[in-house]
Amino acid sequence: MASGEDGEFLFATPETFTGKRIQLALNGTAGNSNLDGVDVKSFSLEGILKPENVPLYDFTVVTTNRGEADFIKALRADSEAITLTDRFDDAKTVFVIPGFPVELELFDDILKQPVRAYHFLMQEKPPTT
Repeated sequence: MASGEDGEFLFATPETFTGKRIQLALNGTAGNSNLDGVDVKSFSLEGILKPENVPLYDFTVVTTNRGEADFIKALRADSEAITLTDRFDDAKTVFVIPGFPVELELFDDILKQPVRAYHFLMQEKPPTT
């Protein structure tokens, strides 16, 4: 820690804090021992925040019966992680983004009638460290 002008102290670390958590505790006393502590006017912590790159899955599901529709509607209130398996049998643990699924009515050109569909947005569960 280095003392600057106007009682300003600078603290620098020789390493980066990639993937680590830091905690700062500001303690101090003045020359007069009757004082409880030192008033901190301000402090500045500078750094670069790099969010994790967590995949999102955006897709629409067409339902063919009432049971499928009821199952999908139940996902709106479910905050638990679910397993999503893609067409290549790769399983991912995901969360449904709040506000989804959104119910849609699409027109099926083959059946020549409207069909019920649900638009999903899901986020993969970030890896735990």
